[in-house]
Amino acid sequence: MAEPVHREIRQIARPGRAAVLIPNADAAWPMTVQNALESLTLTWGGIGDILVPTDATGMPLPVFRNVVRAFDPDYICGYVADQKDASSSSQFMYELRESMNPLTKGISEARDWCSPFKSQQFVFPHAASGRPLPYPLVSLYSLHDLPETADIDLSSSDRYFELMVRMRFGGIPGPNDLNHTSHTECITPQASQYPALVEYAMTGSTIMTDGGPLAALLGGSSMAKGAGWLTPLQRTAHGMGYLYPSRQNRWVIVTGNTCGDFCLALACDRLFTGATWLPDELASQDRFRGALDYLLNSRASLRGLLADTSFTSISLGEADVEAFRSRYFTRGQDEAYTWSQVVPPDALIFSHPKRIANVESLKCVESSMCYIDDSQTLTVGSPLNPPVPPVARAADPLKICWEVEVFVEGSKVPPRGVLAQKDLLATGLNNSNDAIGPRAGSDGIVYHSHPIAGLLQPGLLLEQQLVRPRLRMPSVTDVMRRLAELAGYEVRPSQTGRLNQLILNLWGGLEATALDLTGPIWNLISEFICHYASDNADRSKRRSLVVHGIPYLTASQAKDLLGADERTTRGTLDRLITRSILRRGLLLRCSRCNWLDWYSSDHFGSRFDCKRCDHENVIVAARWNNPILEPDWYYDLDHAVREGLDKNGRVPILAMDKLRSQIASSFTFATDFEMVKMGDGKPKLEIDFAIELDGQLILGEAKTTDRIDKDRKTERQKITRFADVAALLSIDAICFATLAREWNQSTKSFIESTAASKRLGSLFLEGLGVGESH
Repeated sequence: MAEPVHREIRQIARPGRAAVLIPNADAAWPMTVQNALESLTLTWGGIGDILVPTDATGMPLPVFRNVVRAFDPDYICGYVADQKDASSSSQFMYELRESMNPLTKGISEARDWCSPFKSQQFVFPHAASGRPLPYPLVSLYSLHDLPETADIDLSSSDRYFELMVRMRFGGIPGPNDLNHTSHTECITPQASQYPALVEYAMTGSTIMTDGGPLAALLGGSSMAKGAGWLTPLQRTAHGMGYLYPSRQNRWVIVTGNTCGDFCLALACDRLFTGATWLPDELASQDRFRGALDYLLNSRASLRGLLADTSFTSISLGEADVEAFRSRYFTRGQDEAYTWSQVVPPDALIFSHPKRIANVESLKCVESSMCYIDDSQTLTVGSPLNPPVPPVARAADPLKICWEVEVFVEGSKVPPRGVLAQKDLLATGLNNSNDAIGPRAGSDGIVYHSHPIAGLLQPGLLLEQQLVRPRLRMPSVTDVMRRLAELAGYEVRPSQTGRLNQLILNLWGGLEATALDLTGPIWNLISEFICHYASDNADRSKRRSLVVHGIPYLTASQAKDLLGADERTTRGTLDRLITRSILRRGLLLRCSRCNWLDWYSSDHFGSRFDCKRCDHENVIVAARWNNPILEPDWYYDLDHAVREGLDKNGRVPILAMDKLRSQIASSFTFATDFEMVKMGDGKPKLEIDFAIELDGQLILGEAKTTDRIDKDRKTERQKITRFADVAALLSIDAICFATLAREWNQSTKSFIESTAASKRLGSLFLEGLGVGESH
């Protein structure tokens, strides 16, 4: 049954993020890169996109795997040169055309990097005539009465330096690329303006300038024609600004003079909000000395970004990068080594990209009734109205579109391409003819502002053309089921999983269950568990009366176990009885067959029927024997709870609650399920728990001891099999939890090395429940 809850729904309209694959082997790569950047400025300024270089076969360079995945592009496409690119070499144009077939495979490869499994919900267009994204963003062609724009004429400069400036400026199309109402004027920088231009290229900011049009252009002044110049971002977004995530605190300096080096610096600037591309031939020039000093001495001006600075390169080895750092970023006994380090490019740890959005006009926050079902899947109660960027209202509704990122309070969907429209949209309220194209992004669910399929209708208002989706936030159970299906498995609850879910339902949730399975109340609960009542158990530690192998407790015994006063004991017993966790009854003996057994108060009045011979007995003193005046109430634990806890179901519950207690924006879980190969009834592996934590998927193994298995060979086989399944399902991390105070060091080391070999994170929970009486 779905439970209604109020949740805050936040939507942000933003440009679609594009990862554009480009060839990089040709000597003319700087021209290709510059033209690609210029074509991107035709849509929303182009300063939120990245370029991904490819090898001779058209495949993206492997070092960009983590870059592409962290960037989380909405569109992946391949750049096709137009006549402008081919003007210098007809052979170059021919080679580009010949490369289109392998480039198609490269797009598919990059697409796989973004999500572990392919899905058909996305449309990744090819570039055409130098336009990487012909439709999915607001194009300059759709805007009217654009103000006069400016570009910097760097034709006489070093081509590498021009690319450095373009990386910051975004590149700008020439006058012929704009509509007839616009004009682009090129500004040739004077000698006195080059220091500011150099600092702008290296740091994204300027501190030395003599004013004038160039200063206004670089400083981002948004003024009308005749008073200043507009940057590409301001020209297209009309005031759309940056949101810098506070967690970004790194600056990356990329050296080397190849296409890969430049594209890595471009990506780092998008992902870290700070990066510099600095080939050796530029760093050695005198005009860069001032900017280098600025990087060395003005860390405070960069808001602490230089507190963690990395030097890297794709084309150069670590020794060459170290020599570069020593040559230009140290002076005598300078302390550069305390604030910077050389890092291989594939070892860079990327976070999410900086977001382009306007806090005031492009964000929509509302409260909505939502519904959470038993599997923890959340459905938003009403269709969403997408926010509309102001720039869109000045354009033709048939030529504009954007992406909308949705954040639902307390819920986050793991970014997996296998989650299709049917997983992310509630059924029944969306027009089946509209392909809305939702996907699980790195931060939230992303959907396209307009229908992807079907025809837009001329003459309608903009709002009438927009989609209105009703979203569904699938739980970790749904996600695991979809991932398993793609891998050829089915997921089904194990017997322990069914029992644990019943336990959680009786207690009213994970937090309440875990709270009672620790501390004094666990002392009470554990006395009911069968293994404490077994013949092999230490009878001197028993506080209960065991009948036919099942322990029963009086209120007085419960009081001793809780270590509480009578009022607190009574409250605890009443709470557990109210939730049907405990049952109250009497221990009675049959007058006919002398059979002693426990009888629930729900099943007798003044008489009871013997469980053994069905003889009807009157409840008198002879039936309970002692005490004389009135019988003692005896308490019994629900048998499903007893069985679940006897199977060590307590450990995954405590482990999941430990993970839940971490500061997280979202958390859903699934407990104890089996992975079964389709067509084969035998389980391949039993998973103790699965967690979605802040959009990350975690698989868990729970043990009471410090080892996975007593036999070392068997233990390693189990760990390897567990990691293999986790990697097959595209899990982010594996977690091993134990009641022991710490994991065996050999076991822990093998888990870490196995996880690392399969690109999995590893988490360890130790000492769960330590400090209890038992």
